Amino acid sequence: MITDDGREGVGYTYTGGFGGKAICSLIANELTHILIGKDASCVESIWEHMNLSINFWVAQAMRSNVMVERLI
Repeated sequence: MITDDGREGVGYTYTGGFGGKAICSLIANELTHILIGKDASCVESIWEHMNLSINFWVAQAMRSNVMVERLI
């Protein structure tokens, strides 16, 4: 992440050796828009927004899997 005034920040995630490409895709395609235009000093607020966004979709995927298992 690079701010308009040139400050740089680094994010960190850990996959345990599996799923790294999926995490990169998630960040690039689903979370980047949350960062654009935000005040970089509001780390907690940005983290909370990203976390809630991810958890919503994880919950939806889990519900879908449960529904499929019930049909089988």
